[in-house]
This record gives sequence, C-alpha cells and structure tokens, in this order.
Amino acid sequence: MISRYAEAGRFKEALDVFFTMRAQDVSPNYVTLVRVLPAISRLGDVRLGKWIHCHAIKNEIEVDDVLGSALVDMYSKCGNVEATIILFESLPKKNPITWSALIGGLALNGRAHDAITHFHMMEKEGGIPTDVMFLGVLNACSHAGLVDEGQSYFKRMLTVYWLNPRMEHYGCLVDMLGRAGFLEEAEELVKGMPMRPDDVIFKSLLAACRIHGRTEIGLRAAKQLLELDPAAGDCYVLLSNFYASLEDWHSVAEVRIKMKKLHIGKTPGCSWIAVDGKIHEFFVEDDSHPRTRERYMVLEEMAGKLQEEAWNATFGDEEP
Repeated sequence: MISRYAEAGRFKEALDVFFTMRAQDVSPNYVTLVRVLPAISRLGDVRLGKWIHCHAIKNEIEVDDVLGSALVDMYSKCGNVEATIILFESLPKKNPITWSALIGGLALNGRAHDAITHFHMMEKEGGIPTDVMFLGVLNACSHAGLVDEGQSYFKRMLTVYWLNPRMEHYGCLVDMLGRAGFLEEAEELVKGMPMRPDDVIFKSLLAACRIHGRTEIGLRAAKQLLELDPAAGDCYVLLSNFYASLEDWHSVAEVRIKMKKLHIGKTPGCSWIAVDGKIHEFFVEDDSHPRTRERYMVLEEMAGKLQEEAWNATFGDEEP
C-alpha cells in the first residue's frame, strides 16, 4: 500500500498508512523502509527520515546500496547535505544508483562544484556514468552558471559514453543557456531536438525570456506552450507573468479573461507537515483546516516580533 501510494504521487496517504502500521505495533522491515523513504523525501520530513535511519541501525537492518541510496536521496531532498555526504561515504558498497543519488542531491542543494568533483571521483574509481548521473551534473552546471562546462559534459555523454540524451537532458541545457542569457542558442537547441519538446522545455525558455526581457523569443515559446497544453493553468499564469514583466497590462488582462472564459485555474501551492504521526496539508488561500485561526494568530505574532527586531536593529532603544 505504501509503495503504490508513493508511486502514484500520493505521498500523504503513503505516510498515513505507515503511521497506521506503527500505531498497530507492526515493526517496519527492510522493504518497508525502502518503500516509505521516497514519500518522506517528497514531503521533506527529515525527522521521520532520521527515525527510519536510526530504526535500521537499531534493528540491525543492513543499510546496503539500495536502502543507502534511498537514505542519501532523503537527506539531500530534505536539505541536509552534510548527512548526505557522511552517509554516502559510510556505505560499504557504491554503485551507479548511490553515486547518482549523491551527485543529484548535491546539485539539488546548489553544491555544483561538489557534485562535479564526486562525478570525477566516480570515474577515477572505474565507475561508468549513467544518463542519470549526467542529469545531475548538467543540473549542477545549470544552477552554477557553468555553461561551457555543461556543454562539454553533454558532448562527453554523447561521444565518450555513447548515451542517448532524454528530454530531461535537453531541458537542463535549455535551462542552463536561458539562465545565462543565451536565448538564441537555447531556442536553436529546442528547434534541433531529436524529439518533440514538451511543456517543461517551453516553460523554461519562457521563464528565461521573462528574466532577460526577450520579447520575440518569449512570444514564440508561449505560442508553442499553449499549443501543447491549451488547458494548463500554470501555462497561462506563466504567460501572464511574462507580459507583466514587459508592463504589457493589456495582454495581461486578455490572458486573465481567457482563463476565466475557459474556466482554467492554477493548481494551488501545497505544503505538508507531520505532527504526532499525522500529516497536515495546507493549500494557498485555504482556510478549511480546523486550526486555521490559531495559525494566523501565530503568524501575526511572528510578524510583530520581526518588525520589533528590525526597529531595534535600525534605531536601537528609541521608541517606535
């Protein structure tokens, strides 16, 4: 049940099943730990992830390459980079899965140079890179602005290791070029892709055009995006934000009106938190949670304290 919920992207339900199992005094075994960790990673519940790690050690469950890579992935996605590295180095056996988890995790947390360093360490130890490893390296280059290095790794992937790039690899390259302001090169790359670009590619290109104010390329990307998925709310929101960055308020209004006519809405942002074995789910502009009033009271108190601290830092003991 945990596995199926996690595979379907229903991470809250996966943890609900796990907590129910624990409440019934059923002790998790090796398989349970491996299956529940992806859900923990996506929800960012590092405390529960640490409990899983401690449970494995306490109950002498072997942290092999499979469970180890799942733990590495969990720590990295929860933002605990040091724990990620320490755990990886403690693994008795390293394989492409564990290396990929580490390199991808370092890239995810903005540790681009560390990700590239570990990629070279893997090669020196005789490891053969996989397409997933190259995806992590390209992500690292993208976030660090290492355009020349990223293009070099992409070329090595093709000519040295004979790996076929997937949509995700091209997406990394488009994102990397777009972030650096090379919009013409990014558009040419999209045109020359061996497969039809998906919506993520055009969203990345459009977002880069908004940042760099490139109207013509941005409009072409927006047109392609809406042709691919004319009913996707986030596409219209991205297009509206693009027009707003150009101060084209007439076009912003047209996009909003079209969304209203087509009954298109944006999927609201969502966050989760686990408290006492129960998952609490919160959506943007949603006050259906039974303790909403208490949450807003705490937020108001926090805002007041922040304002007071800001005043004291600026004016000292003077009365506001």
